[in-house]
Amino acid sequence: MPVGSSTTERVGASTYRCYLDEMLSEAGVGFDFVGSLTQAASANTCPTVFDRDHEAVNGSTIDTRAGPATESVELLQPHFGTYT
Repeated sequence: MPVGSSTTERVGASTYRCYLDEMLSEAGVGFDFVGSLTQAASANTCPTVFDRDHEAVNGSTIDTRAGPATESVELLQPHFGTYT
């Protein structure tokens, strides 16, 4: 679950989620980002299609995102293990 502020929330190539997805995929790591939020593609798109689920809001701090992230974990029940 990507949690954070603007660099996590942004869409396209302006978010690290784009590159994290790409690196994990190239390394053969199975994964599925989870979170209650998603962003659609923008004009500044990532070089690859990437998993857009996250728990980030521009201008937020970890203190303000901890509650929503905890609620999303409880709701979504992510699996912490190996994905195929």
